[in-house]
Amino acid sequence: MNQNEIGKHIEELRKKKGLTQKELGEKLGLSNTAISKWECGCNLPDISMLGPLSEVLGVDMMDLINPASDTLSKRKRHHKKKPFFLFNIIIFILLIILLILIVQNLIKAKESKIINLKTPHIFEITSADPSFYINGYLIYNDTDNCFILNKIKYQDPSIGTDEELVAKEVNIYITIDGDIVYRFNYNFKKKPAKQLNELFDEIVTNQTKPSISDVNINKYTNELDKMDITIIYKSNEKESDELSVKLTATEEFTI
Repeated sequence: MNQNEIGKHIEELRKKKGLTQKELGEKLGLSNTAISKWECGCNLPDISMLGPLSEVLGVDMMDLINPASDTLSKRKRHHKKKPFFLFNIIIFILLIILLILIVQNLIKAKESKIINLKTPHIFEITSADPSFYINGYLIYNDTDNCFILNKIKYQDPSIGTDEELVAKEVNIYITIDGDIVYRFNYNFKKKPAKQLNELFDEIVTNQTKPSISDVNINKYTNELDKMDITIIYKSNEKESDELSVKLTATEEFTI
């Protein structure tokens, strides 16, 4: 199931319960705007909300994640899209594993009497530009770091027209104060050019693990407001174009 299908399923379950978006939000301690973003496929529920959400909607958590209704089964057959939600779950599992490794490193460091190690930080990364939807996570401490690119979508006004942006090659760079700290790329010159959003989906879906950087991210602790994403794409062998978006880093929690 992809993000849009999850949203439609939540909407179906909410209406079946006779709840408005506002009423569901009140039961979960959220705004109706948050519920609306779930149902339109802009956001997915945080993993911590799966339990309360499944309880309010009266379904098993596994049914919420992977429903077996005939309607959704037909939708799956007619829309053979990659399982973005399953990918998100895998990313969360990788995130937990990484956090465990970080904590273990901290414990070993303390046992070795290494001092001044900072605790791991987890930041949610979003776009400051309304024409882009970007979701990712930055995780780091003194010795480990990773960046998870969870979703990227360009709200291009030319979508559906003859001027819609297409490319054969896309390189995505996460920069802080102009320094490249992470990169993601897609290059398939033997295939026809694709829409940018299709390439973004392939980059995200084909991530087998979080992106690790050799750069000491800890030194940028006070400069995360200078984080940007730069997208360089080629529609043919010679010409390249660039999109640059300012990112917002919101600290989720520390361990």
